[in-house]
Amino acid sequence: MDVDSNKPKVQGLFQLTHPVHYLDSKSRGITVALTMTGTRAPSMIRLNSQTQLEENPTNTSSSLFETKMSHDTAVQRMIDHAQEVSHWVASEIVSCSSGKSQIAVLSKFLHTAQICKEMRNYSSCMAILDGLENLIIKQLPVWKNLSGKYIDILEDLNNTRMFLKNDARSLMDNKDSHLFPTIPSILLFLLHVQQQEIGGFTLANQMYKWSKMRSICQVIDQIRIFKNHIYGFEPNYELQDILQQRMREFSGQDVHIVASQHDTNYQKMPSGGISAAFRKVRKKVQAK
Repeated sequence: MDVDSNKPKVQGLFQLTHPVHYLDSKSRGITVALTMTGTRAPSMIRLNSQTQLEENPTNTSSSLFETKMSHDTAVQRMIDHAQEVSHWVASEIVSCSSGKSQIAVLSKFLHTAQICKEMRNYSSCMAILDGLENLIIKQLPVWKNLSGKYIDILEDLNNTRMFLKNDARSLMDNKDSHLFPTIPSILLFLLHVQQQEIGGFTLANQMYKWSKMRSICQVIDQIRIFKNHIYGFEPNYELQDILQQRMREFSGQDVHIVASQHDTNYQKMPSGGISAAFRKVRKKVQAK
């Protein structure tokens, strides 16, 4: 399946990955730090990650790889795309000019994330959730006006993330899991693989630790299984183009700066609160 680099499609990118791409990812700068949601644009995050990798080159610990794999893999592109989606979600919410529209957008994102979860598209589901977990988004007044239905959805999504974090084989939770189209949350999956890779691959006598290598193979073999099934519905290219355009518009913007342009993103002072306080101070000064 061909994928236009300017129009990353999650399923298309996932189909381009190979189980071997999920090995030795830490040497390519993919660490738990990437799970920390921030307020910067994805382009800034990628630049800082690359700088950090250059300043702290991979150590010389035991590895199965004689040469390092290319950074330009479909796996890296999936991570970049997820970060772009997260940044776009946060930006769309804080760009709303009214509380009513902000509730509508927030509710739509929660509903979309829930659908992605039910479809086992955990990549998009977690990307949206990361956008909602942005520090600025979490402090918005709009949460107080959100209906209990969507609060329950948010709690369910957070439980899903904990479910994905707890076990490397969590997506194979029942005997029929391999029969459904599934797109894992790539970053969480890579962190599980990294846990399996910790430590050397050889014993003191230079024999390979076959049990360790077998365990790693069992984890990444899930990628092969999931790739065997793809979603059967027709893609909506017009909608994809619109969403990609919106992502490009926000990609270089700081969420904090976007939020500062709209009063709906801040707690409103009680009527006459700060103004009344200033008037009292001024009267006291004038009375002296």
